[in-house]
Amino acid sequence: MTDPVAKRTKPDRPVVVSVEWGYDLHDCPMSLQTWKRIVAGNPVRRTEPYWYEGQRFTGEWSFNSDGPGSLVVGYDDGGEGFIGTLHDAFIQVGDKDVKWQDVVSA
Repeated sequence: MTDPVAKRTKPDRPVVVSVEWGYDLHDCPMSLQTWKRIVAGNPVRRTEPYWYEGQRFTGEWSFNSDGPGSLVVGYDDGGEGFIGTLHDAFIQVGDKDVKWQDVVSA
């Protein structure tokens, strides 16, 4: 498993939510503004490309669509790679790892 602490963020997308499916860790980088919408409980949908066995796929990340803190990640053929909550995700804001429960209780 890749160490989420070692991930690099881009200045315009300093928040990275990562989840595991298969044998890989998949990332969804986003702006601070998008992250604030998720924390506020608003449904947010994002698409992010990823590579698997040399092929490019697109992951569809649905935040809060099944209630506050929910996270579902689907992929190209209609399958679902991850169904759970943000409690189960790795979250990095800037260079700090954070836990969902700490974010929503602040």
